[in-house]
Amino acid sequence: MKILTLTALAMAFGDRHSASRGLAAIAAAILIAGLLPAAAGAAQPDYPQRPLRFVLGFPPGGTSDMVARAIGELLADNLGQPVVIDNRPGAGARIAGEVVARAPADGYTLMLTSGSYTVAPSLYRKLPFDIERDFSHITLIADSPFMLAVYPKLAANNLQELIAYARTNPGKINFASAGIGVPSHLAGELLAQMAKLELTHVPYKGSALAMTDLFGGRVHFYFTSIPGALPHARAGRVRALAVTSTKRNPALPDVPTMVESGLKGYRAGSWYGLTFPRGVPAAIVKRVGTIVQKGLSAGGLEAKFVEQGLEMRRNVTPKEAAEFIREDIAYWATVIKRAGIQPR
Repeated sequence: MKILTLTALAMAFGDRHSASRGLAAIAAAILIAGLLPAAAGAAQPDYPQRPLRFVLGFPPGGTSDMVARAIGELLADNLGQPVVIDNRPGAGARIAGEVVARAPADGYTLMLTSGSYTVAPSLYRKLPFDIERDFSHITLIADSPFMLAVYPKLAANNLQELIAYARTNPGKINFASAGIGVPSHLAGELLAQMAKLELTHVPYKGSALAMTDLFGGRVHFYFTSIPGALPHARAGRVRALAVTSTKRNPALPDVPTMVESGLKGYRAGSWYGLTFPRGVPAAIVKRVGTIVQKGLSAGGLEAKFVEQGLEMRRNVTPKEAAEFIREDIAYWATVIKRAGIQPR
């Protein structure tokens, strides 16, 4: 059984000219179904009896979307019901978070969580949800480490040489990010804090613009996703100095970790997890989590994720997922405060 998007479902209602009317009908049907009360405990063994809605706070086409679709297909195959992918990009994934936090706790709406949700409490004065209180966390899926990519003509062939160069040129070394407060920005701030460097942050509206300026030397380095940077590193347009994972990444076996390179305790990057709204019955949470964890151990899905530079998370229980999220919020709150980033 395959996953579906709202647009694909709408086409079933008619030709392309009536697709918009079909989309509205399907969206309304899903929303109405979501408003129905949860089934009684005796009916839970029959779960699910209708399609599931899988919300994510990012647009189609990126790594987040790939992860959501792979997990959605896994769930559809094992639960016997379609999984509708609902992309809700914008506002640092807060739109998606609010949608799911307000959804009924019946097991028919779930969300792809990521590092965006654990930095949000320190970046925004008011959030429409509490990532710890308003969700029933199911499991963690994978870590998404960064590559420390530098301008290839920079006089730095490893992390220690980059640190030394920055120390002799205080305030003159620029690092790019995909925006203020995003994980790539915080990875650079963490490097500055741990190595006691004076760096200049240059935020961009997205990764593509940041990477383009790195090619031209207008910025000196950029913590960026491995799949996006890997072709450029192989082509010599950037130099890979390190990865932010705890062990070497299979896609870059010759590139050391930040810890190997002398920055003990450094941890940055993003991650992906799965969550329901708060209050979903424990039996449903357990069933979905078990399906996902078994799927992550299957060769095909693992190979697909590793190809994207992801590192699998295995056998993570709901309790362990909740503990990780609590710890990650505290970890990045310290980095954000030290960096002087003011909540908006």
